[in-house]
Amino acid sequence: MLRTTMLASVVALGGLGLAAGGASAASSSPFACDQPARGGGVALQIAILAGRTASVPVPRDCFAGRAPITVDAAASGTVTPVGGEGFAKFVRFTPAQGATGVVTLTFRTALRGGGGEQRVAVDVGGADASRDVVALGDSVTAAFGYCGASDVCGPGNSSVDNSWLSLKDCNQEAEFPKLPENLCSNNRRGGLPWQNDGATSGNVAYAAQFGTWLSSATERAGLGRAPTVRNWGVSGARPAHWDSQPIAGDPTNKNNTPGGFSRQTAAIDDSLVVMTLGANKLLADFLSFDFAYPAAWFADTKGDYAKCTGARGWIWGYEEAGRDRLRRCFEQDWAVNKQGEHLTSVYSQLLEQGNRVLVLGYHLACPTTFGTWQQMNFFAGPASATACTSKKGDNGMSQWDQAAYVSGLLNDAIRDAVDRARAAARTRWPQERRDGRIAFVDTASLDPWAQHQSWDDRPWVFPNDTGIHPSRAGHAVMAKNVAEAACGQLGLFCAQHAALAPSDYDFPGRATNERRVILIASSAAARGIDAGAAGATAAAVKGDAVVARVGTTEITAAQVRRMGRLLNDDARDPSRQTAAEALKTLITGAQVRTEARRLGIAIPTGAALSKATKRFGGGTRGLAAEQRYVTASVLLSQRVGDRLVGAPKFPTLAEGRAYAAKNWRGTKGGRMTTAVAQEALYSDRVEQARERTQTLVDRRYRAATRCTAAAGGNRACSTQHGAWTW
Repeated sequence: MLRTTMLASVVALGGLGLAAGGASAASSSPFACDQPARGGGVALQIAILAGRTASVPVPRDCFAGRAPITVDAAASGTVTPVGGEGFAKFVRFTPAQGATGVVTLTFRTALRGGGGEQRVAVDVGGADASRDVVALGDSVTAAFGYCGASDVCGPGNSSVDNSWLSLKDCNQEAEFPKLPENLCSNNRRGGLPWQNDGATSGNVAYAAQFGTWLSSATERAGLGRAPTVRNWGVSGARPAHWDSQPIAGDPTNKNNTPGGFSRQTAAIDDSLVVMTLGANKLLADFLSFDFAYPAAWFADTKGDYAKCTGARGWIWGYEEAGRDRLRRCFEQDWAVNKQGEHLTSVYSQLLEQGNRVLVLGYHLACPTTFGTWQQMNFFAGPASATACTSKKGDNGMSQWDQAAYVSGLLNDAIRDAVDRARAAARTRWPQERRDGRIAFVDTASLDPWAQHQSWDDRPWVFPNDTGIHPSRAGHAVMAKNVAEAACGQLGLFCAQHAALAPSDYDFPGRATNERRVILIASSAAARGIDAGAAGATAAAVKGDAVVARVGTTEITAAQVRRMGRLLNDDARDPSRQTAAEALKTLITGAQVRTEARRLGIAIPTGAALSKATKRFGGGTRGLAAEQRYVTASVLLSQRVGDRLVGAPKFPTLAEGRAYAAKNWRGTKGGRMTTAVAQEALYSDRVEQARERTQTLVDRRYRAATRCTAAAGGNRACSTQHGAWTW
């Protein structure tokens, strides 16, 4: 689940975490970080074209925090950092003329305990620059809700209408032997995408937009024929539909036959496979709604999982479900439909057939029909519904909180299936390293989807299907992530990546049907003049202009730009999302300092703060003040929390055993299990304490936050006073 808290913002900055220590070796990392320690192994192996400059990903996952990393220049080529010396995401490697074979690049850090040395093997001349791409999965891949290939669907050729009835007509949930089709998806009128040339039609889906980038990058790099990209996404598809292995008790393929699309799965070999898969049939269960009149106005909707989110009171009130009930419902549905088993089976089959597999997690979204929250709006259609963040139940948990929590559970479950497939590949093909051919990209955590919902001026989700699926702009964001991950995690298309980096490429959906919103507006924009026409730039707002106030504390545009550089090195243009993130981080810092002064807690200063800043924040040049500001805010937030709600107590052995028995059915209550359960319960307590603290502090200073005309239209300033919200 995406959390825009102060702590999360800083962790994204570069490893700022109170538990930072040794090298990171997260299970989702594509790098085999422990290989070099076992005698000459490599953290990653990629292939590039001979005689071409190509990007090589830095194995940053293998090093602690934001430790500066150096790379040895290979004798058979030259290496140039990309993105800032010591903190590059890629390096450009140019093989020496005539060089072929495997070249080893050695990456090092001087930081003690920071990961030591890691090697990347570069197979010069071994690249397959024409590797085809197949996208498979469900309605997210299929671009549900869009009918045409043009930028704007014309009269008589519209996307899904703003009507519950037309939405139900597009419902593609189907039980075996009937299978879903692609009605209402990406320029497909009927049939399946591999029929009637449908696999390459449309320009909305992230697969299509990635294909456009790949074609342009291939041409620019002079690599000849561009790879073919096919989109086989099917609206309503479930993991069982793509799986060749029947599973006993599976409710989707009730006669224990292979999935209806499994022949297509078996036909994919030696390709890159990208997918979003796993949300169905859970979506249908959690989004069940009913048109019973007039009962639907005053009573709960029907459906097996409708009560999972809460119950509507008589006319007024809403008793929302807590996280425990949401988790129980999710885990029950996930297990009943054999989701994890089917996903692991599909991944393993694709790896067996020589493919690389890129699994995309689902973006954050809050469907209007999530449970029984907003059913009284059904006459006006989905697009008329109010923002999920504004719908709070009697206990204070919002519809957004619930939807985001379930989204996090879904992505965690998919990541677990990827890890199981990777572990199986490591055992089955120990010498071939096929376990490095599958990677997971957590789309929700990579981009601020929470700030581009259907009620936003620039939505990344499609409003007329209740905000479940990406808009054209949302698919552009996902396509950029695919382009980054293809080289950075799987070592594919690195030559194309060097020729045309995704950050420099204008994806088709990036500016289509969007109304530009300046986050820190110029004086012209503040008067209602279109910022684009007025030529508003970062320079239009003077550095000393006050853009927000928290009590007596003033925040200037210059501070926002410097904080933006610290977060993402890209706040020169105030219309960038990083400007909003930077402003929220600064507002949060001001809030927590004000609360600390009220409680008599000293603000960290001096050598202790310098040491913490150096330890957690790295060493970004010219931003020492901002790093100290963020570090002090993180330390203060913990101290303020201890004072307001108390320091969480570490669980006893008995509490650990009880937690394991309640949450991990079937596990043995051994010493290791109990220890892990204690850690998990303590993590829950810390999370609850932090959320309670955030609520208390934000509630106290929300009314004290005032935004000036220079920040006109800034949603982060006017409705989200700081990064306490999540």
